[in-house]
Amino acid sequence: MKKFAVSYITFFDNMLLTKIVEANNWKEALDKSEFMLGYELPDIYEDAQSEAFNCDSMFNVTEIK
Repeated sequence: MKKFAVSYITFFDNMLLTKIVEANNWKEALDKSEFMLGYELPDIYEDAQSEAFNCDSMFNVTEIK
């Protein structure tokens, strides 16, 4: 497994949250971060970011080496 830093923000509270998790890929890391998205994300990272933005939030998943 790899380590990821997962950051998440909603446009309602403007509070950036970040968690470090171990996962196999970005989508699993986002799931393990336990940020309550409330919507289903596509499998392509850029499409998932666009979907989050359309739902008034943003996220970023970065692999830590």
